[in-house]
Amino acid sequence: MMKRKLMTIAIAGLMAPATSMVYAQTPTLYLGSYGGSTQKAFEEDVLPAFEKANNVKVVYVPGNSTDTLGKLQAQKSNPELDVVMLDDGPMYQAMQFGFCDKIDKSAPVFKDLYPIADLGPNALGIGLVATGLFYNEEAFKKEGITPPTSWHDLENPQFEQRTVIPPLNNTYGLHTLVKFAKLNGGDEKNRTPALMPLSKKSTRMYWPGNPRLAA
Repeated sequence: MMKRKLMTIAIAGLMAPATSMVYAQTPTLYLGSYGGSTQKAFEEDVLPAFEKANNVKVVYVPGNSTDTLGKLQAQKSNPELDVVMLDDGPMYQAMQFGFCDKIDKSAPVFKDLYPIADLGPNALGIGLVATGLFYNEEAFKKEGITPPTSWHDLENPQFEQRTVIPPLNNTYGLHTLVKFAKLNGGDEKNRTPALMPLSKKSTRMYWPGNPRLAA
């Protein structure tokens, strides 16, 4: 069985300078979040109802968590994003840098949250996802390839130039790096042992980010 590595997806409202009162006159919200299937789901199934109920327009700005965090840093003196959804690591950084406003948690709905969702006064976790192995069942049958049942299987020669891994600025990619480091005698602080099995030996390419998932 493959171990699953969990990460928290967090959401936070951003602090705006006193000069940004124009937002009160312009009912437009800018949401920084993941691309790909997440963007598609929000734009088709979530945002239309929210916009109608609150008489606002939401502009979706896609990007990996580290990309969005970089935008927050670049826009610190004049923020363009109102709400962001980030992985837990970048979200903690966003809070540490002072980008996030305090959340009023007095509403009854907050009592329904699991403790793991309480990331602090400035952000909330909205979900957990797992990092694991995925493969195309039909393609494997056609090529006569045995499906992987563990992370170690990815070092098998049959997967040379067939493995696709997210970039390291993506939490899935970071989890994979740490996992292979541990499999080869390293850990979170010593990630060098992971570099060889994740380089030419088994990796065909690193996909550039979440938008590729929609292709």
